[in-house]
Amino acid sequence: MVREVTDQNFYTEVLISDKLSVVHFSALWSGASREVNEVMETLANSYGQQANIGKLDVDVSPDVTAMCRIASVPTILFIKDGKVLERVTSVVPLDQLEDKVKVHL
Repeated sequence: MVREVTDQNFYTEVLISDKLSVVHFSALWSGASREVNEVMETLANSYGQQANIGKLDVDVSPDVTAMCRIASVPTILFIKDGKVLERVTSVVPLDQLEDKVKVHL
């Protein structure tokens, strides 16, 4: 299951987590974000025990969006130990995201 990430829980769910966090920055109005939502659900089903798979609505959580310098949606950040390891700023197929998760686990 994809976790809802917000301005209120970003610190505890992502920054201080001992797991890899994969956060999809999205918006309800973005068709591309809707495509990525499906991929993230599949990713969460496969890697949810090993990594935190989350989604953050940029319109609902502007503080984290600004802090992470998100300029467009969809954007996916791979975060571990409070550091951004990788940034993907487009619709990416599941197999490519799985490869990136495996690299960072």
